[in-house]
Amino acid sequence: SRLFQGSHLPLLYIGMEYLRTNNLPLAKHFFHGAKALCPHDPAISNELGVVALRQADYHNAIQFFNNVLELFQRLPEKAPLKLVCESSVSNLGHTYVKLGEFSKAAHYFQLALTIKPNDPSTRAALAAVYHVLGGSYLHKAIEYYHMSLAIRPNDSFAAEMLTRAIKDVLDIDDPFDFPHRTLPYIFDDDRRTSHEDNLHDATMRDASPIRRVVPLPGDLVHASCDIDQD
Repeated sequence: SRLFQGSHLPLLYIGMEYLRTNNLPLAKHFFHGAKALCPHDPAISNELGVVALRQADYHNAIQFFNNVLELFQRLPEKAPLKLVCESSVSNLGHTYVKLGEFSKAAHYFQLALTIKPNDPSTRAALAAVYHVLGGSYLHKAIEYYHMSLAIRPNDSFAAEMLTRAIKDVLDIDDPFDFPHRTLPYIFDDDRRTSHEDNLHDATMRDASPIRRVVPLPGDLVHASCDIDQD
């Protein structure tokens, strides 16, 4: 930080290291310091959202991820920073899964796929949400499991859940009663992990990780600091 005085990046990277070791109070301290220097860098808001998500502070997590989404909506169509924003859009989906708001979760996973269409983790996460919703969504779950496996054939979670989804289609008598029978084996708290790049929702630890934004080098990062708030 002595070499880059006035830059928010050293504070951001220090916060990332503390987040990597799960020292959430210190991580939050450095992220807030970085945010004071550069309020509009989407990486900072995403990292603060990840901290809030780890602390089960879901409403603050939504607020931080929405800050990134607001920036995303103001950027030009092909702006490089839009790819950075994809992480927060996907994380919004995970946050709404935590809150049990599966329709909203599906919406944000779909939006993430418009930014990064061939992401197998997001496709698997969306499939798992459709699987939970059941009913008429069950066939969509099967479709998205297939699409995820077409990109990443060795995904054991998607392969296992695809088998179960097909079995559920064959077994159920009332498709609209399906979600109640799906919850026990999709929502398994024993599947949690605290590793920073594999912090998954309990519903889909192997489906899609909570995303961390890697700050862009040079002018792209600093450009985000100059965007005026409306």
